[in-house]
Amino acid sequence: MSAPVSMDRLVRTYMASDGDEDLHDVVSAIEGGHSTILLLVRSLGEYLTSTEDPVRTRGLNLLSEVLSRIPKPKVNAQATRVLTKFYVDKLEDGYVLVPALKGILSLASFPQFGDEEAVEVWNAIVAHVKMRAHVQSTRFIVFMIIDALVTHQRNALKALGDSFLTGYVELANGEKDPRNLLQAFAIDRVILTEFETKSRIDDLFDITFCYFPISWKPPPGDPYGISTDDLRNALRQCLSSTSAFGPLAMPTFLEKLSATVGATKIDTLLSMTVCFPVYGKAALQPVAQKMWDALRMEIFQPLNDEIQAYSLKTLISFVQTLYPPTNAEVDGLAVEITKECLGLLKEPERDQAKYAIKTLGAFLESSPAVAKYALEQSLDNLLRLFRDPAEMSVRGPVLDAMTGLLSSLRRAAADGLYDVPEYLGPKKDELLSCFVSSIRAASFRKAALNGVLEIVQIPGLLSEEESTFMAQGCSEILLKESDEEIQKITLQVLGKISLVAPKALEDTCLPLLFGQLPDQAPPLEADEKREEYWRILSALHSLCLEPVLFQILVVRLVSKLDILCALRAEGPGTSVTEASAAYGHAILETLKRAIQAKIVEKHKDLPKYLEQLVPHLFSIFLRAALSPSTAHQVACNAVLILDASQIITLLTQSASASEQARFITAFYNAYAAGSFTPVTYDASRISKEIPFKPFETNAPSKQKDLVPLLCGSIIALHKEVQLPVESPVAALNQLSSWCITSADSTQQRDAVLTAVSSLVNKALPDVAPFVDVTLDSYRKDVLRNPIAPRPQRLVALQLWVWIGRALLVRSDNRIGSLLDDLFCLFPDSDIAHEAALAIGQMSEGGGNVLTKQNHSTIRLLHMQKFVSLLLPIITTGARDTNDTEKQALYLSTLAAVILHIPRAIYAQVLPTIMPLLFRCLQLPDANLRANVAEVFAAIAEDEALASTALTEHAATLVKMLLTNSVPVLGQPTSLRLRIACLQCLGAVPAAVRYDVLHPLKPTVISQLGKAVDDRKRSVRKEAVEARAKWYQYHG
Repeated sequence: MSAPVSMDRLVRTYMASDGDEDLHDVVSAIEGGHSTILLLVRSLGEYLTSTEDPVRTRGLNLLSEVLSRIPKPKVNAQATRVLTKFYVDKLEDGYVLVPALKGILSLASFPQFGDEEAVEVWNAIVAHVKMRAHVQSTRFIVFMIIDALVTHQRNALKALGDSFLTGYVELANGEKDPRNLLQAFAIDRVILTEFETKSRIDDLFDITFCYFPISWKPPPGDPYGISTDDLRNALRQCLSSTSAFGPLAMPTFLEKLSATVGATKIDTLLSMTVCFPVYGKAALQPVAQKMWDALRMEIFQPLNDEIQAYSLKTLISFVQTLYPPTNAEVDGLAVEITKECLGLLKEPERDQAKYAIKTLGAFLESSPAVAKYALEQSLDNLLRLFRDPAEMSVRGPVLDAMTGLLSSLRRAAADGLYDVPEYLGPKKDELLSCFVSSIRAASFRKAALNGVLEIVQIPGLLSEEESTFMAQGCSEILLKESDEEIQKITLQVLGKISLVAPKALEDTCLPLLFGQLPDQAPPLEADEKREEYWRILSALHSLCLEPVLFQILVVRLVSKLDILCALRAEGPGTSVTEASAAYGHAILETLKRAIQAKIVEKHKDLPKYLEQLVPHLFSIFLRAALSPSTAHQVACNAVLILDASQIITLLTQSASASEQARFITAFYNAYAAGSFTPVTYDASRISKEIPFKPFETNAPSKQKDLVPLLCGSIIALHKEVQLPVESPVAALNQLSSWCITSADSTQQRDAVLTAVSSLVNKALPDVAPFVDVTLDSYRKDVLRNPIAPRPQRLVALQLWVWIGRALLVRSDNRIGSLLDDLFCLFPDSDIAHEAALAIGQMSEGGGNVLTKQNHSTIRLLHMQKFVSLLLPIITTGARDTNDTEKQALYLSTLAAVILHIPRAIYAQVLPTIMPLLFRCLQLPDANLRANVAEVFAAIAEDEALASTALTEHAATLVKMLLTNSVPVLGQPTSLRLRIACLQCLGAVPAAVRYDVLHPLKPTVISQLGKAVDDRKRSVRKEAVEARAKWYQYHG
């Protein structure tokens, strides 16, 4: 008894108000089963029949809004029929047309809405809705209703026959709004595909092709996000929906192709390409000659390369349609076009011959029969020209022409159009002979190599012997050729051969390349020899990615490194050791780049090298670390150890959790217990006289230097992989303590800090005691203890940085406590500036350590959360004028942080922090000023952001940038600072209106003239470019 009363009250409340706040209560009542839709209709009775238009409209709007929000099962079939009849009647009432259409749209999506209701709605819309009399939003609802009817009650509409098509054409005709057109094009496509349209095809053609080609462009800042391409693609799907459009469309295509330019012409060509196969040979045959004449104009007299490329794709579709795959005979137009192109090939050096080759290339990518005919004819002519001694001067263009054909054949093979090796078979030997002989001639080498590059990419064309022969020739060129471009092409050829015939490279190229690598490092002053081994190693890195070849690369380079590191040099700082270290770095860098390339290509053979390559590398460095000799040793070089650490990280990344667990257990025990035999190669060569205990406080520096190798593996472990220790907290306590008290170098310390950060990030719930208890002791005893040694306090600062970064990327709230610790150091002048910089370092986030590749835990929007915590603290402190020294520290913090904040985040607060950033450009630290200058440069290059953020402050910004762009006596500067300021100055003219900065133009040009005389070439280059832009800056 109470439910109807409740609905009456809700309806009265809604009708008495002006807003929609009470709508939710009505919906909730029906959703919760406390009322029904029929009770709502009953309660609305007096309002729905009111003689007052606004009351009637609001009442019907309530019903329609409720229907759009309640679950569909709440309305049964009978209610659906009743409501449909009610809404259809309301379409006669123009004042309530919009809410009536909204109600019908909701009902049309209900499963209870049947064919009878669909026909009733359709007839009513046709009878009562005059589309041209209504605004866009109303028309859009109508199109949405039609779309729902076509989707769900298609058969009922089909049964209406021509009356449906007539009504639809009347409704859709003349629509211009792009939002509605997208909906209309979708409906058109269904009608053309699914309905019998023969009797009304002319009308349907008129309401679709009238928009072709689309030249509409969205207005600036269009909130609907509809692009020109969206409309073009939707219309193109309509045009290609039925073959019945063919005879009608051809004249339109010919007209539009000759009348349009730029993007509109490209749209026309793309539409032709898609439509030709649908329209078929019967529609294309009568206009074939005219169509070729039009395409010939675009190919042989192109407006630009882009339009020519699209024209060639259209030509492919054109030929495929005229000569379908079932057609084995070639006659008519294809023969005429081929003969025309062959005539132009008699002068292969001319531009028209190049266009002829592109045309013939399109034939090779079309129908099999046409491709075979064009290939035979063109190759015969080109090979005849190549053999003719009188035509020696045109051999280069002839090779280019054959390369163009081979490029098309490669694409045809990739698309599976026909058996390319079979088609090339009769001419293959002669073709190969031409290119191989030309490779040996310096004047034709580049052209020949381009052709060979295409040949080796055609699957099944070359035999194993032929691939080996090609590899042999290219290897010889690689070693003796000095031209960088030719070297690049040669490497590409060899790289493609390695993919299909790795044995060919193994037998020919690799022995030659490895044979050219020196056994001993050339002297540091021998620049040419050093460049030579870098060139060879670079070639090996790009060629040896396939599993068989990579294994050879690993074995040969590690052996080379082993021999190199066995070298000892007596006396301090000998150049021999430095040269050997440089050579060793090149070897390890080659291995690293090869591994990175294999990771990108997702090779599956990498994990095995965790247990094959790492023991070899570890043994090389361990022998040097345990050697009793005091002589300089190559393997003790810090750069080489860092290189090896990075390789270990990459290999650990690629391993599974089980493989990692097996490896890290043995590797960690080598460091913790000194049992290194399981993770070394040829342990008999390693001294047993000195124990390996790098984590002991009094351990030799040579042993401590190997800690980065272990840390390199730790940072890449899966989250579930545990170190072989009693607890992760114990491991973190040991590592952090060693870092503060025992590390001898920055490299040792930084490596351990990255490992600590990684462990905290991946196992935070398990290591909470370390973060909460151990750090608290460091806080009291070291970080905030003014009598603690300054070096230890600085290391503690870095510990805070790296743990903060681990928490930052996890969006863990405990980072707030770490930030408070750093801000609390600002009164301590001993490390206040370093604390400000540490906050900047913390804001870098994961860097290249805490990454998805290293299996770190990274939360979405972590930087937004961090910035929202940090920026208010910084801005409040930077505005505090009571303590100028403290204020400067907050400004330094802002300058240290801002570079690491994504542009999308700082753009939101830019108006607030802009005055502070200007003050940051006056800080004494040149690196901090460079940070801010680079941020301003990024803002200036963002047109949308610059127009709103820079205009108001442009004059101030330009003056401050000019001050920092030229060295001033007594003012610290840096190369990075000057370059950033000049880049920003160069970007300002395009970002700020001329009238704003017009008074400053002479001053800017004069000051930039001083920067042009800077002693650094990179600065002079930026100054010249910036001054040129200011010279051209005018209203």
